Amino acid sequence: MEYFQVVITLLVVIYMIISLFAGHQRTIVIYAISITILGLCGIISSKEILQGFANEQIAIILLLIIIGNVIHKSGLIELIFNPLFKNSTTEKGFLARLLFFVSSFSSFFNNAPLVAMLMPYISSWSTKNNVNQSKLLIPLSYAAILGGSATLIGTSTNLLLNGMLIETGHPSMGIFEFSYVGVPMILFGIIYLLTVGVKLLPNRPSPVKFFGKNKREYLVEVFVAENSPLHGKTVKEIGLRNLKGLFLVEIIRNNYHISVSPKNIIYSGDKLIFAGDTKEVISLIDEFKGLELPLGNQLSDKETIEIVEVVVSPNSSLQANRIKLSNFRSRFDAVIVAVHRNGERLSGKIGDIILRAGDVLLLYANKGFYTRIDGINDFYLINKLKENKFYRTWQRVVLLVGLAIVIILSALKIIALFKGLMAVLVFILIFKIADLNDLKNSLNLNLLGIAAMSLALGKALINSGLADIIAHYLIFIFQPSGIIILLAALFILSSLIASFMTNITAVSIIFPIAYTIANNLISQGSLTSVIPFVLIVAYGASANYITPVGYLTNIMVYSTGSYKFNDFLKVGLPLWFLHLIVSVSIIYLIYIH
Repeated sequence: MEYFQVVITLLVVIYMIISLFAGHQRTIVIYAISITILGLCGIISSKEILQGFANEQIAIILLLIIIGNVIHKSGLIELIFNPLFKNSTTEKGFLARLLFFVSSFSSFFNNAPLVAMLMPYISSWSTKNNVNQSKLLIPLSYAAILGGSATLIGTSTNLLLNGMLIETGHPSMGIFEFSYVGVPMILFGIIYLLTVGVKLLPNRPSPVKFFGKNKREYLVEVFVAENSPLHGKTVKEIGLRNLKGLFLVEIIRNNYHISVSPKNIIYSGDKLIFAGDTKEVISLIDEFKGLELPLGNQLSDKETIEIVEVVVSPNSSLQANRIKLSNFRSRFDAVIVAVHRNGERLSGKIGDIILRAGDVLLLYANKGFYTRIDGINDFYLINKLKENKFYRTWQRVVLLVGLAIVIILSALKIIALFKGLMAVLVFILIFKIADLNDLKNSLNLNLLGIAAMSLALGKALINSGLADIIAHYLIFIFQPSGIIILLAALFILSSLIASFMTNITAVSIIFPIAYTIANNLISQGSLTSVIPFVLIVAYGASANYITPVGYLTNIMVYSTGSYKFNDFLKVGLPLWFLHLIVSVSIIYLIYIH
């Protein structure tokens, strides 16, 4: 029976790794399938599956995300950010302030909203100072990663790991237990990025800049000729809603811009704007008699065209949906002009593209767009700052001071972090800093499900005996070379899984193995605590520098900065080695030596 459980658990882990790497299914679906199989095979009980949803650390993750989003919408960070960057005119000066600011704040706030809030500033500053965003966006993401790994609450990875540790009966780690390595790593990381890293960064224009110079690759304009047979017919009657590779996004009549619906009537003299695969324009002209290209086959230069750049959020309802089935135009009063993924523009018919988290969308935005996106979290604006609700100064002060007091009291172990964050949430509602609808929109139920099932996966690895078998072989291979090599091996394993999948997956797979190794070494008298082996997994899982796909902030800047996959390897590999050396050395000196 034990052999059967080991084999099933191993096959499930292999399935997860392959599926997450391929990316054909949503992460939560892959986790749900895996946990269901493990449950049906009796490897984990129903109680063990459900325990994760009641885990205090996962509740803390959700509370921090909600409070972080309220802070983001309050404009509090912008108030601090504006004077800090006001007089920064040189690339290096701006970058130094950016790295310090982001790494400091990301130690206490959710990384993704922080990076999303700063990207419009970077876009604006780079345009004004004639600096390409590709020189700034990878450092922005790396600074968020460095800061997040410096405290217990800096990243959901650390909180999840702490939750898994508590499930074993071990007391919770302190908020600043991660800081012994995290703070020195922030300093070393900033120095590296300002000296060596800045020279390795590419210098490429962003998709929006490219759009400005190459509109014909995104949009095409045609005229409805006089005496056209299309005159007086609706868009639906003509068949302009189901074109191969092109999508009708706007009708211009007497300089008036009309949003497209199937009932719109086409008249001679109208200008029709299409987006998508503009190479199909010749087929369009051939198919629909009475359509003509403008003189010189060039798109007119119109000031009224507003192209907005957004990135699909991890909690977006757009994920895993075809664009044509998402009702994007009616929901947001905007049309998707192009989709960039993994640094490349996707070709083919836009309506058939299935969206993923991290996709960068170029939108042809109408007047109602900014009103309609208020209060939604389907995507982050990149090249334009989203308008925040009006907040009074005292509300911002209550929010910031309240959170600071909770963090301090929790660090001193006067109150539990969960209870303190609940108190902050109550104050937010009492002082009307946000309403229940705002809080509901901030909930990341996708993350809740993945995190809860990660705890169940970790339990399955221990219950089945697979963690013990892998731990035994790792000890056999690496222990003769010393505990330092064993720590380095766990860092590398955690980092590689995180870099090509997610850091939550890395933690859920490697933690049970590291915990088992630590207990074996304790029984041998070579170790006195499991903490160093828990911490090394956290640092390894957070060291997401070498690929753009393992960490959300990397995904967010990938297409926006016009990066290639190799850019992350070139800039991130030295930083990754630095993180490995600093982590192993400090953990060994503090906890083992």
